[in-house]
Amino acid sequence: MNKLIALVLLAASSLVLAHHSPAVFYQMDQTVTVTGTVTEFRMGNPHIRVYFDMDNTAGDSEQWMAEGGSRTVLLRHGWRGDEVKPGDVVTIHGHPSREDKNIVHMIEITLDDGNTKYAEDLNPEYTEN
Repeated sequence: MNKLIALVLLAASSLVLAHHSPAVFYQMDQTVTVTGTVTEFRMGNPHIRVYFDMDNTAGDSEQWMAEGGSRTVLLRHGWRGDEVKPGDVVTIHGHPSREDKNIVHMIEITLDDGNTKYAEDLNPEYTEN
């Protein structure tokens, strides 16, 4: 019986760790805006990700990653999955990493065509009927 309880607790703990609050990894009280050229876009679970190259203040290219909301929720909010492609220049507004890494929690993204899309799960303009 103890082994069964341990297995159930282990399985439950892995589910809790699978979806986390962005506050664990990002400074939610701060925002940044970064612009770069997309190298890869993943419309996957648990979150969408945009990988891009950006020039730093010294003029050197740095690799960055922006993590947005969940694929499932964003599809319900009008994303199709083909909005971003390698070579696009995008501007991302979001929260910086707590670990001083080139990672940002994406709130919204301005696409290569100039349109801006909300990229987080909790879209304040979205209401379910």
